[in-house]
This record gives sequence, structure tokens and C-alpha cells, in this order.
Amino acid sequence: MRGSGRFGTVAAAALLMVGLGASPLGAATETLPQDLTGPDVVWLDFDNWIVPDDAVYGCTSLDHAIATGEVLSGYGPDEGNSSDQTDGFDTYALVTVNGEYFLNPDDTVDVADNTITTDVVNMGGLDVRIRHTALQSQPVLRTLVELTNPTDAALTQTVTFEQDLGSDGNTWVQTTSSGDDDWTAADRWAVTTEDEEPSFGDPVITTALYGPGAIATPISLLDLCGERWDLIEALAKDDTTAGGSSGGAGTAAVYSEAAQTSAAHFSVTVPAGQTRYLAFFNSATTDESLDPALAVTGLYDAGLTGALAEGLDPAVIPLVVNWAPAVVELEPTFTG
Repeated sequence: MRGSGRFGTVAAAALLMVGLGASPLGAATETLPQDLTGPDVVWLDFDNWIVPDDAVYGCTSLDHAIATGEVLSGYGPDEGNSSDQTDGFDTYALVTVNGEYFLNPDDTVDVADNTITTDVVNMGGLDVRIRHTALQSQPVLRTLVELTNPTDAALTQTVTFEQDLGSDGNTWVQTTSSGDDDWTAADRWAVTTEDEEPSFGDPVITTALYGPGAIATPISLLDLCGERWDLIEALAKDDTTAGGSSGGAGTAAVYSEAAQTSAAHFSVTVPAGQTRYLAFFNSATTDESLDPALAVTGLYDAGLTGALAEGLDPAVIPLVVNWAPAVVELEPTFTG
């Protein structure tokens, strides 16, 4: 399910801040909403939205402006599915800085090379730009958050990557990078499905939050929110019931924590006059087994290289602080 209500934009010229990389060569200015297409997946409806104050998603009431989208997966002829699966997410690739949600300041973005590039917004003293890229070799969306410090002193802000899965209260964590089904901050990636069987309905979603090894900026906190309900008895639901919709039959007898909504927090320090990046990945597969999703996790285990680095400037990769190795400064050693 998804919130409704279009964001009322104010026309403004796109800004180019000193220190931020330019948009891709040949980029065209396009009007929101925009879609991105990858192999056997279409990432739909990148736009500015406002979710009504009384919207209820599981146990989360969203009362803020957000950039949102759904995923359309499984239309490719090699997937063998008779119908498209369009409810991968209710909202995805949401970014906050210092507790404020990123919102494009007007209704236009730059589009080129399967990438949407937003305008620049100053948030918590940092100039922030987001690039969403549909990789062309894998059914993966890369969200690159660009943080430039235009001041003459280092700035530290909390940056959060948030999503709300379309599997709602039926979200199941199938496996994680730790090898179990308990998604915690210690897990670099997690595979989620609607219901215990991956063929139940929604696409299989894999979320990767950071890379392997001793990265420069580790995750500081992972919030999970939502409720999983088991079919025990039919009862009337309304919009105040977790996972409910207006009227109709539903179930709500036994609840347990689920990963319907996730928010990964990173405390990022950007030196004066410099730029740092965060990269996040989502993949969507529709096979009745978990094999395609697990194949993608092999990319995440290898780090920010190969397919995951598709189209990235090589100079950017060492500055992606949740994937690049930490730089160890050694004390000088003197011999006499």
C-alpha cells in the first residue's frame, strides 16, 4: 500500500554547489515522477509526496514529506511469471539528514544513463544530492547520497536510509549476512519476503546497508518497525489496526516483530570543503525460490566493485564511507 497526495512544489532553479559533482554528461531535465528500468525490474514513481498525518503503516504513523516509490518486478520473459508483482515497497530509498527528510526542491530532476540525479538541498549545513541508479547487469537499485561540506570546519550529521516494504505485516526475514533470520545492525544485508514462502505474492527484496570489512563509517543503529500477524480468526479491521485497511476481513490475534519498516542510521563526518558519500542497494527478484536473491548477495559480499560500481567515477569509490575501508593513520616510527 502507499500514501497518497501530491507534494505542492515551488518552482526554483536547480542549484550547483561548489564541491558537488556535476550531473552525468548528456543528462536531460525531466519532470517528476520518473521510473528507472533494469534487467527484469522497473523501479517506479520517483517523486515528491506527502503522506497524510493519519496514515498507518504497521506500527508507524508517517506524518512527514517523503520521496517515494514502488517496485514493479517480474515483467521480463525469462521470469516465467504470468503477472507483474508491483508491491515490493510502499516507500523506499528515503534519506534523512539531521532528522529532516530529503525532498527535491522543485518538480524536475536530471535523467541520464539509467540514473536520476536530484537538485542540491542544504541540510544540517551539508549540501546534499541523491543519485538513484538502476544497474543494467543486475536487478539492483543503487542509491548514492552525496554530502558536501561548504564550510571551513568539519561537520558531523546523522544520515538515515529508510524504507517501508510492501509486504507490510506479512514481512519475513529469510536470511541475513550473518546466516540467520534475525536482522540486526550487525547484518550488512537482509533478504525479505511476503509470507514465509517467497512465492506468496510480493517480490523478494534484498537490502544492503554497508560493505564488508572495517569500513570508515560503521552503522550506528538499525530501527525495525512493524508487526507480523498470523491467521487465527477473521475480524473487522479499520485504519487503526496494524496492517489493516478500511473494513473487510482481517486477522490480528498474534503479533511478533517484523522488518516491515527499516531505518539505518550512520553518523557521518565530512571534513571542511570536502565530499563524502553513502551507498545503499535494493534488489528485487520474483523467482519462486530464493536462489536469485542469494546470488545478488554475493555481490554485496564482494564490496563496492564490479556490478555494484557500475558507472561510478573511480575517484568516488574511496569516499563512499559505508563501503570503503577505513584509513589507518600510523604513528611515525623512529630508529636511531
